[in-house]
Amino acid sequence: MKKNLQLAADKVIQLIIVLAIVCVPLFYWIGKGEGYFFSIYDVYKEVLVQSAAVLLLAAYALKLWCSENVSFRKVPLWLPFIGFFIILLISFTQMINPYEGFVFLKRWIAHYIIVFVVAHHLRTREQLGYYINWIIVMGVLMSVYALIQIWGYDFPFLVQNFVGNATDGNPNFTGEYIGMLFPLALWRGIAFAGKKRAFYYYAAAVVMGFFILLNKTKEVWIGLSLSTITVMIYALVMYATNTFSLGLSREQKTLFRTIVRITAGMVIAVFAFSLLTYLPVLRKNHVIRKYNDIIHGFISEFAQFRTATLLFTPQDKIPDDEIHRGDTTMQRIIIWQNTLKLIRAHPLLGVGLGNFKIAYQPYRTRREQKATGPDVFVRRSHNEYLQLLAELGPFGLLLFFMIQFSLYLMAHRLVTCSSAFRVQATSIGFMMSFMTMFGMAPFGFPLQTPNPFFTLWLLVGLFAGYYWLVWYEEGVRFETPKFLSYMRTFALERPWARGLVKPFEAVEIVPENGSPKKKKKQAIDTADGVYSVSQRIRPFLIPLYILVIAAGIFLHPWIWEPAQAFYYRQFGQALQRMGLHKKAAILFKKSLTYEPLSWESHFLLGNEYAAMNEFDDAVREQEFSLKLNPYHAKAHYNLGNTLNKMNRFDEAIKHYELACRYDNMLHQAYCNLGAMYFQTKQYEKSIAAYKESLRVNPNFFSAYYNIAYALIGLGRIREGLPYLQRAQQMQPRNEKVVKLEKRVRAIIEQARKK
Repeated sequence: MKKNLQLAADKVIQLIIVLAIVCVPLFYWIGKGEGYFFSIYDVYKEVLVQSAAVLLLAAYALKLWCSENVSFRKVPLWLPFIGFFIILLISFTQMINPYEGFVFLKRWIAHYIIVFVVAHHLRTREQLGYYINWIIVMGVLMSVYALIQIWGYDFPFLVQNFVGNATDGNPNFTGEYIGMLFPLALWRGIAFAGKKRAFYYYAAAVVMGFFILLNKTKEVWIGLSLSTITVMIYALVMYATNTFSLGLSREQKTLFRTIVRITAGMVIAVFAFSLLTYLPVLRKNHVIRKYNDIIHGFISEFAQFRTATLLFTPQDKIPDDEIHRGDTTMQRIIIWQNTLKLIRAHPLLGVGLGNFKIAYQPYRTRREQKATGPDVFVRRSHNEYLQLLAELGPFGLLLFFMIQFSLYLMAHRLVTCSSAFRVQATSIGFMMSFMTMFGMAPFGFPLQTPNPFFTLWLLVGLFAGYYWLVWYEEGVRFETPKFLSYMRTFALERPWARGLVKPFEAVEIVPENGSPKKKKKQAIDTADGVYSVSQRIRPFLIPLYILVIAAGIFLHPWIWEPAQAFYYRQFGQALQRMGLHKKAAILFKKSLTYEPLSWESHFLLGNEYAAMNEFDDAVREQEFSLKLNPYHAKAHYNLGNTLNKMNRFDEAIKHYELACRYDNMLHQAYCNLGAMYFQTKQYEKSIAAYKESLRVNPNFFSAYYNIAYALIGLGRIREGLPYLQRAQQMQPRNEKVVKLEKRVRAIIEQARKK
């Protein structure tokens, strides 16, 4: 019975992994809607991954419950993983909004579970190939669909309302996902050189490579270029030291000649096709015109790399004509510089996991807002390493680098210690995929995007399991440093530790090139093998198994609550734009039943109460929103407006001042602050605030009128007349302007009579 349950649990784990591989990339918001962007896909895909993770953990707990021997594989990843997780928990002490940190912690825990379960689930190399094939097939499907969109077509039932072209609402996200799979497909083809399946891997690599070229995602080009150069240097070093067997056999030489021929053929084909496009007969063809547009757009993308030369130029020295909306390179440079200011203010432990988007707001500059847009709420630094440093401090970043180093170390060990070319090529494929992902990280946010993030940690889990399999099957041994060996021996000699860990006895190992007659005994070192849980502890684990299985079954409604909250919030915002404030307020309340600590929902609900003149409720919601996000300039501005309507001028002034401090491009806040100063008879401050509003927005009518009104009211008619004339030019029939003009004429007439 237990054996059957164990096999069933193993099949369930396999099914969940395959479903996640298929569903996470294809999980879309079906249907049309205005104003939707990639965040729609993010929320639903994230909760889907978390649901898959708890199901995997429940199935694995059932498998352990039914196992005779409970053991855990030991790979070099676990130590930096544990250290990084401890830093994640420590970061809660620095958080402005712990709820945002908890949301991000759930994401990390889900992916930790995926890595751990997949690493222990993998039993054979055939299983590894099975999962890699599924991953590559999905990469090809996504590439083909995105290429169809790039060419200007789409399926009516899958219209995504994309900005740009791609299957995730943003072309960069699909590029990051495919860019990580391309090297894996290529090196799997090299691993199976001479076999039929190699052709399919090469074909998949060609399709994905074609998409990467046409998708115009510069961070993917950079990541792939860095990983390719690094792996080429690494392969040459290994070949020069006779460690890596590339090119030594006739089969491998034929393989690389074929790769060179295919590459040369593709270059010649593109060149020849480009020449054909200049023929007058073909130039009018729709396909040829589209091809020309794509090639010209591809070439123009390189022009933005020139902006990167301003990376180390202070913002105040960057020429104004270099800053304009749409230049994503300039946007990143300015955001990085502002992020460094945030890091200097929190140098040790950072601002806390998930709190970058809250803590960053006071560090925004006018030049950054000019580049990104005044109404943009910056949520990410567009550089994963800077964001990790800002949120977790130097220790978090160091441990994340240790995770990367552990992956590269594992790949290097397999390449140097295994004699099988297939193992070497597969290991380099994994290494290059990881290098591509981590090479893209300084230029975007692939670790915060569901498709690339999930695929990265799934590949990490597969590689960890593969690493252990090769060690076990081939008897690959690694020399343990003396100090680690001493520490391990010291720990295992303790009385309390003897019953926890049972060292493995000698086992039979069959080398890959050997035969059953050549079996030999080798002792498996505890430090590089597995840890077996003592019989004394297993009875105490049964309640834990039951708890994990129950959680895997019953936690899903709680896991999906953020998706429900997001749905009602998006629907409420759509009704808000239509002016249906009562219905929108109902939906925002429903959103808060699922996410009671969402600052965005409280902020939106407060706005609806204010629109319905329910000012007390509006103040309550807006103040609670500001407790969760104290640097949200728009919330301070809206609360100032509400308090102004309630004649609570001193409080309104305070919030207008905070709004101007946290968003110095919010010209309405400066204008309203000027009005409050005028109301409280602080006239000079009032005029200064109006002028600041005009400096931010030189075409703001209300500021021109208000400053003219203030100056004329103070008797400074000569100063006020230019502003009044400008207001007349903008709105000559405005009643307020006409009245103020009559008043000025009356004052001038009286002065003449005197």
